[in-house]
Amino acid sequence: RDAEGEILLKELKKRKIDTSGIVSEKNAPTILKTRIIADHQQVVRVDKEKVNFSSNSVSVNDPILKEIKNNVIKYIKSADAVIISDYGKGVVTAPLLA
Repeated sequence: RDAEGEILLKELKKRKIDTSGIVSEKNAPTILKTRIIADHQQVVRVDKEKVNFSSNSVSVNDPILKEIKNNVIKYIKSADAVIISDYGKGVVTAPLLA
C-alpha cells in the first residue's frame, strides 16, 4: 500500500493481468530496485526495502499469511503452474507451504 505498489498494480492492469490475488500489506513496502547502467551493462543495483534485521526477512503478520494461503487455495485449481519464490524475504515459510 505505497506509491510503488500502486504503480505496479496500474502496470499489471494496463497489461490486462489479473491482480485479484495480490495481497497488500502496509507494513511491508514494495521493494524498489534501481539499476545503474553504464555502456549497456548493469554495474550496480540498489534495493530499497524494509527488513527485519533480527531474522533478515520482511516481517509479515499472521493475517497476511492467512490471506496468502486463502488466495492460493482459491486460485490453484485454475493455475497451469505454481512458482514459489521470495528470495529469502521470509514470506514463504514452512507453515505456509504445508
